[in-house]
Amino acid sequence: MMEEEVNRCQIQEWYPKFKSISIRTSIHELPETFVQYLLDDSGPFLLPQSISGEDALPRRICNPEEQDDFQVSEGSDDESEQPPTPPCFAELELDIKESIENLGGAIFPKLNWSAPKDSAWISTTGTLRCTSLSEIALLLRSSESLTHDLCHAFDSCLDKTCSRPPKFLLALRKWYPSFHPQMEFRCFVRNHILIGISQREVTGFYPVLLEKKHDIEVSVKRFFRESVQGKFESQNYTFDIYVTRDWRIKLMDFNPWGAFTLPLLFTWEELEESFPEEEEDDFVEFRIVGSQCLVRPGLKTAVPYDYLDTSSGSGWDQFFRRADDEQRRQAKCPEAAYKGIVAQERFRHDNEKTEEDRQNDAHKIYQGLNGGNDFKYREAYKILTREPRWANLRDDGLNHVGNVPRNVARRTSGNSSPGNSVGSNNLSKDPDGPPIAQSAGQNS
Repeated sequence: MMEEEVNRCQIQEWYPKFKSISIRTSIHELPETFVQYLLDDSGPFLLPQSISGEDALPRRICNPEEQDDFQVSEGSDDESEQPPTPPCFAELELDIKESIENLGGAIFPKLNWSAPKDSAWISTTGTLRCTSLSEIALLLRSSESLTHDLCHAFDSCLDKTCSRPPKFLLALRKWYPSFHPQMEFRCFVRNHILIGISQREVTGFYPVLLEKKHDIEVSVKRFFRESVQGKFESQNYTFDIYVTRDWRIKLMDFNPWGAFTLPLLFTWEELEESFPEEEEDDFVEFRIVGSQCLVRPGLKTAVPYDYLDTSSGSGWDQFFRRADDEQRRQAKCPEAAYKGIVAQERFRHDNEKTEEDRQNDAHKIYQGLNGGNDFKYREAYKILTREPRWANLRDDGLNHVGNVPRNVARRTSGNSSPGNSVGSNNLSKDPDGPPIAQSAGQNS
């Protein structure tokens, strides 16, 4: 692979030429200060200060009477208690806000090559949908795949002369509310000939693809001949597409051949050696997940390892042990048990409370029983709704989500890659265009 082949797959390079067959996109050049913000590992995970008051996460409504517990007294010698000042990118925020409004009010972000699909788990919706710079920054800062874009994009190039492009761009791509992930596909082109098509979302089995496979193959071949072949300069490459309900095809992305681009239901070895390259044969190997037994769970969107690991000694194992210890402690301490029971019953049975009230109750319960320690209240709320007895659990190790340590936010199980389409992110039905990614798929 050569540097020029990687550069061609940057969205600002191919999008202007293929704009008419792709989805609406607005591209912004990122200031170097924002790029350095994305790369900074030296401190806590701070989201940018918003000049318009648009936050990536819901704000907790605090009782003024409770604020004294969290104030740092004047003249305190403990400098570590002083929170660092979050960065502010006022001009970039205003530009992005205007573009988001022009694109219908919601977008999903992408840098030169990659979308942060591996960090969708950290957003409040569990998707790549963004409506503000703060939400975009949360996804970008938490993504391991974007570290590849920022630092290692040319590592696989035989003629590597640099480690990063001269400038980074942020592509805001129109978000559509609903998407059928089974209708996105990755196409493999070798020596300018389409030789393979793979289902893009390989973590699920979709029976409808068995019925539509032939029609999809015919449509993709026609699209390649009429819209892509001879127009994209590279000899070997992959491209991602989405097939709409009325059989229109939208171009989602171009990716380099090999390296960090996932071959999905193929292997790079067989793509290099096993399929004919004679155009007159019109043969294309089209692979889909043919049964539930053939899904590829290992290629699912990344989440923190702690979310998945329940083995002995893991975070979940320790969590459950502490829950049991706390329950036994309460059994021996009537006063603590009484407080826990009252809190739990109030939380469980007050049906007239709003969702926001219940989240604030969750915060008060957890905080009150942990000596005023702050915590990631959104996660605690999920725990409380699942198992109220855990409302009394003590755990001084949780941080507010706005200050998640970088190494935790990036401790993910996904792969990274240059040249990512939105994958199986949720795209939507739209009279004038295709759906766009929503659930997070694999990065490349």
